[in-house]
Order: sequence, then C-alpha cells, then structure tokens
Amino acid sequence: EDITDNIIRNSKSVKPGDRVLRIRLPTDASKKTKIATYTCSEDLRPIPMMIKSKVQAEVEKCRVGVKIRSNPSNLKSLTQVAILMAIPPDIQGETVKLTRQGGVWDAMKRTISWSVDSLAPGDLLEIQAQFEYVTSGEDRNISPKFPVLVRCDAQQDQFSDLTLRVDRSDPNSVPVKMKLTRSVRILHRKIT
Repeated sequence: EDITDNIIRNSKSVKPGDRVLRIRLPTDASKKTKIATYTCSEDLRPIPMMIKSKVQAEVEKCRVGVKIRSNPSNLKSLTQVAILMAIPPDIQGETVKLTRQGGVWDAMKRTISWSVDSLAPGDLLEIQAQFEYVTSGEDRNISPKFPVLVRCDAQQDQFSDLTLRVDRSDPNSVPVKMKLTRSVRILHRKIT
C-alpha cells in the first residue's frame, strides 16, 4: 500500500484529489539536501474571470446587476464558483428579489451568497437583485456600495510560468519524480 493512500484515507484535512508530496531524504539527517529550485516569470496572463457590476438607485428601490464571465482563453472550466455580495446597512436585505435562484440571504452577516458548480470558458453568469431602502422617499444622490467577492478554482490555468529544476549534479541530490498539477484560487473583490 502506498503511504499517500494511507495519508488521504486517515487525514481529515486531506481529501481525494488534493496534492500530497512525498519526499524521501538520505538517512544522514545532518546533511542539507536541496530538493528543487524554482523560478517564476514576470509575464502575467489575463485573469481567468472578469466581473462587472452596476448599481441603479431609485427613490424607493435599488437594483444591482453583476456579470461574471469566464475568460474564453481558459483551458478548463472554472469550478466551485462562490459569489458573495455584502448588503449596506441602509438597504433592507430581507426584501431582496433575485433573478437567479439559489441566492441565500444571511441576516447576521448581511450578505447574499450563491454557489455555482462550474463556468465553462466564455460562459457568462448574470445576477440581478432588487432591494428596498430602510427609509424610503429620501433623495439619493450617492448610490449604495455593494461589495462583491468571487472565489473559484481554475485548474490548468495560472498567472505566470513556473519552472522547476532538480540539481542532479549535486552528489547529495535525490531522484525526484513529480506529477505537476497547476491549480490556482482566485479571490476577486469589487466595490461598486
């Protein structure tokens, strides 16, 4: 039985599919052992998603529109997309009317959250919400702010190049076999 299988089966924090690295070092623990070196390029690729939001304030109501688009150049779908919208104190969150089902209002945190399994490259997700103000009939010169936080997983896409090298000329180097999985978590916050 592989030790990696044993770690995954017996650990509560490691789930199947998570990356587990196993490194065997020389028995002499007093020696330093270089496992690998890495470099990252300074060239950044476009981010895997784009977010646009708009607030339309009226006397009695306030409308918010959010568009989330997966970058068409993504190699794979964005997965585990979580969207969180904070509701300002002058808005009655309980009065929300949503165009997309699945939004959950949390009165304690004053947030509405959505969960989407995946967004294929180029897919567009639109969310519209309408709220009532706590006090109606006031002159609203300044639109309320609705911070939007989006988190997702993007496999096979990364922001910069990463090069790994194993120094085999070092007499103390150990053979390393590596299976590289590129994964990135994106955290985007936009205040409208």
